Amino acid sequence: MKKIKYLIAAILAIVLFLSFTGCAKNGSVVQNSLEYSCRYYSSLEQISANYSFKVTIPAAKKYSVDYNVAVYEDSRRISSKQVSKTVAPNGKDSVTVSEYWDIPYSGAAVSEIELKVVVTDVRITPQKSDDSYVGYAVGFGVAGGALLVTATVLFVLTQRKKRV
Repeated sequence: MKKIKYLIAAILAIVLFLSFTGCAKNGSVVQNSLEYSCRYYSSLEQISANYSFKVTIPAAKKYSVDYNVAVYEDSRRISSKQVSKTVAPNGKDSVTVSEYWDIPYSGAAVSEIELKVVVTDVRITPQKSDDSYVGYAVGFGVAGGALLVTATVLFVLTQRKKRV
């Protein structure tokens, strides 16, 4: 009878643990969605870059998108910066992140054809909300994991006692 109780507790713990594990999903970048255009203004001594890319996000109210962006001429990096933006899904699976960036530049003349924008290290994380269900999901996930560990330890201890 004890074995059945331990087995049921272990199954319940596994079900709870697995069902609440995926509650805090992060987003990802849509492949090949980066679009950009660069202009070099020698009279203003600046380069203007306009870029956009898409990110997929699960359902939540707001997300923080952090990424690094750099402008290159061929393989020479002209400038880079880290950007943090807040985006809202508005019921869609993907959101377009776009920005206009003026870069002061006072070097040798550059060719607009060779200018390119590179976006790296994109991190998409949900912003904290007052949704109490997220707290319940995390709590039940932790409780399920603790129940699984407890049931496994008790099962191993009872098996050791029977063999001795």
